[in-house]
Amino acid sequence: MVPSQDGTFVIKVQPARSRIEKSETSDRITLTMPPRGFVGVGGAYTLGALLWLAFVGFLLFEAVRRKNREFAVLILVLGLPGVLGLLAGLGQALRSWSLERDAAWLTLRRRGLLGSVLRRWPAPDIGSFYVRDGVPGPDLSVRSQLTVGFRNGRSVDLIQDEDDEELQWTAAMLSESRGTRQAASPLILAAEPDRPRADPAIVPTTLACRSFEGGVEVSFLPLLRSKGLWWRLPLEALLGTVAIVAVSVVLHATTHGAFPSALPRLAVFSLLGWTGWRIWVLARSAAVRILDGIVTVRQSRAKEPLEFGVGEVEFVQTYRVGRRT
Repeated sequence: MVPSQDGTFVIKVQPARSRIEKSETSDRITLTMPPRGFVGVGGAYTLGALLWLAFVGFLLFEAVRRKNREFAVLILVLGLPGVLGLLAGLGQALRSWSLERDAAWLTLRRRGLLGSVLRRWPAPDIGSFYVRDGVPGPDLSVRSQLTVGFRNGRSVDLIQDEDDEELQWTAAMLSESRGTRQAASPLILAAEPDRPRADPAIVPTTLACRSFEGGVEVSFLPLLRSKGLWWRLPLEALLGTVAIVAVSVVLHATTHGAFPSALPRLAVFSLLGWTGWRIWVLARSAAVRILDGIVTVRQSRAKEPLEFGVGEVEFVQTYRVGRRT
């Protein structure tokens, strides 16, 4: 039971089916979701993959015993879905997360088959926590999304879960600020005033802001510069092309030319086309300038800029559909 802003008390009850472990003190709260184990989707994936691999292993044993080399290579290719299913099942079974909030930071830790990932955001910049409508998950189940909203209008998706009520409780528990920040000495503030700095966790590196006499300008730089996508996308396309060519050569040799050569050509063409389309999309840029009461919006692929008066602007709104904004 906690007091609300209007003086009344609000009771936050954790759902009985919830598996979240809560650790709370006066200056810190930690919510941890333990690994689900092999009960559920992860166990189903793992069991199905093991059965498939056992069947493939039996066929491979028979092919080796009969010295049928071509059939053995085809069986190895058929075993790839089983390996992928096994990895997906282990990933689902070992996946866990924890959210921690104190006076300084909001910390998200994700753990899975490939290790752990740590993300942090400054707590003073957090505006709210809310749950978005359900989106289809990798297992085709509808999952709700816990999202943190910042005071500058941005938002970041934190976790997904099928239990909407559990996420609502998580958002309510994290909404309260934790701890108290000690006030700095007035003499120190007078001698060394606070200079706000752009935090990469809140202000992305692809956003550039500059102010000048009588106006301000915000530039949306190409997303292709973010996270090394300008070299990662071509490298992934090159590696994918090499893998397709290698697999097609092996299949062509084992089938004595019966493998259709149109399939690898179509796969390479699709991969290169998708990579080119992604580069074309991520290379877009835009700039918004406010000068002398006039708002000017310039887009890299628009012939003419948009101009309108500041007095005509009532509000600025973003719309999100899934992962797109």
